[in-house]
Amino acid sequence: IVAVLGLGVIGLMSVAIAKGAGAKKIIVTDASHGENTREKLELRKFKMARLLGADECFDVSLHDEKQEFYKFAKEQNHGAGVDAVLEMSGSYHAYEDAFKILRMGGEIAFLGLTNGTMPIDFAKHVIFPGITIHGVIGRRVWSTWDLMTDILKKGLAKRFMKAGFVSHQFPLQEFDKGFEAIASGDALKVLLRP
Repeated sequence: IVAVLGLGVIGLMSVAIAKGAGAKKIIVTDASHGENTREKLELRKFKMARLLGADECFDVSLHDEKQEFYKFAKEQNHGAGVDAVLEMSGSYHAYEDAFKILRMGGEIAFLGLTNGTMPIDFAKHVIFPGITIHGVIGRRVWSTWDLMTDILKKGLAKRFMKAGFVSHQFPLQEFDKGFEAIASGDALKVLLRP
């Protein structure tokens, strides 16, 4: 059971990869704010996450929904919590959430880049629960390549395209339109064709 915290492009890709790698349940979070309302979050990111394999989606900027997320995540594995957390947002609030929902002996991958520092009680959050923390560096190039090749052969590429992961396509000479689509928030992933 995997939780993905943060549904930017890489977070959404990780949902599909977790599904392709055999995750039996995927829980995702993101946060609405400003013009990115709960409704827009549902239409853009949560809809895409479900198409890519997410089972449950939570807007953690809303107090009640965040509490539902904690409750749901902690109920997994007969009340032990989730097996793995993929933190993709770079938010220290999400880092805290990761420690709250992870089962003893679970694994966290912190991939979202942060600003500043965060105090952490290593005894409480790492040592006693026996968790493993992964960062960005440390992948095994050939085994990662083989794993992704296998997942792609099982239909991951088709799942990306069917879900509309590449939301906009432009000729290379119209690259400025691609940047505008990304900057406006209308595009998820832009493909520039030569």
